[in-house]
Parts: sequence; C-alpha cells; structure tokens
Amino acid sequence: MMDTLSQRLGYRIKKLRQINTDLSQYAFAEACGFTRPYMNRIEKGLANPSLHVLGTIATALNVKIEDLFKDL
Repeated sequence: MMDTLSQRLGYRIKKLRQINTDLSQYAFAEACGFTRPYMNRIEKGLANPSLHVLGTIATALNVKIEDLFKDL
C-alpha cells in the first residue's frame, strides 16, 4: 500500500525534527505550542495540520515551509 501524502509529510517532519533539533517529540511540541498527542498525530500522518501549524513547525525546525514538502 502506498503511503498517503499526510504520512509522507509526517515522516519528513519527524526526520527534520530529529536532524535539525535535539528535541524529543514532547519538547518539540511544547516549543511549537502544541500538545504531544497532536504532534504525534502529525508525525504519523493522522492529522491534517493547517498552513498556520505547518508554518509554526517550519519555523521551529529553522526551515522554509516549502522544505517540509521537498521530495514528497
């Protein structure tokens, strides 16, 4: 079964978090102003984050928002 766009995006966010920050999912969620369960759902591709949320994540990762979608 092919991964959905949401799953690929979530995986990319997770990998960027691990590479660009030294933060756990919990600490990263807190830094973004999100709950850990919501961040978990985003990273698993189970949530449909708004453009505002994606902008917040990109800023916290120190990347451009378009970098979140690179090679998806």
